[in-house]
Amino acid sequence: MRAQKESRRFGARASVLVLGLVVAGAVIAPASPASAAVPGLVRVSATSVSNTADFHSATATCPVGKVLTGIGYELNG
Repeated sequence: MRAQKESRRFGARASVLVLGLVVAGAVIAPASPASAAVPGLVRVSATSVSNTADFHSATATCPVGKVLTGIGYELNG
């Protein structure tokens, strides 16, 4: 009975020690910088004609096997 109680105390102490080391390691270890690189990312662009028309449009198509992940535009002039 006494050996069982001592074993439980040792197990509890060991658990607290391990938890303390993990927390200390997380606080001390520097965080790695986040990476914004997306593997296989392809940027597709298209340009509309430059004339005096009121409305312009441009169509850009994804390469085979790629999917749209975002959109954007730039106006010049």
